[in-house]
Amino acid sequence: MTDAYSPIPELNLLKAFVDATNEGFTHWGGLTTYGYNAFFKDPELIERLLPFADADYQGSLFALWRFDDQSDLAAVPIVLLGHEGGIHLIARDLREFFRFLGSLDCPIACDWQYVFYEEDEEAEEPAAREEYLAWLDEQFGLFPADDPDDVIEAAKAEFQERFDAWMFTRFLS
Repeated sequence: MTDAYSPIPELNLLKAFVDATNEGFTHWGGLTTYGYNAFFKDPELIERLLPFADADYQGSLFALWRFDDQSDLAAVPIVLLGHEGGIHLIARDLREFFRFLGSLDCPIACDWQYVFYEEDEEAEEPAAREEYLAWLDEQFGLFPADDPDDVIEAAKAEFQERFDAWMFTRFLS
């Protein structure tokens, strides 16, 4: 038995960063129990959507979408499960998701039609943002996306048709 947060080395590196900084570094709710899914009853949904982070403080989640039996879970798309409904592709893989997090300047939310940003002019920059950006560069040689929507659009371009066929024809029809 291992004490690792997850079976994904990249996600374990993020967990170590979060634990070491103990400060907010982006606009999200933070890591949650890896793979814990109390929302779905269908065994396939439980097996294929693996939550790993709270997207906000209201119940929205980020989850890995295991669309096939690929063993490298860092290479599967990330989805946003909205607390009031909606499910959207967010990133093509975990590293793109890290770039996405680095580019957020306000919290993210969704409904069934759209992903949107909850802009708050009074919100302060997260205390550990610069540390996160340095970590992102040191660990992966990555920088935040210029625009978080670019990450979302790349994920949709690559996976939307397949995702819709899986999710909406099987579970939400």
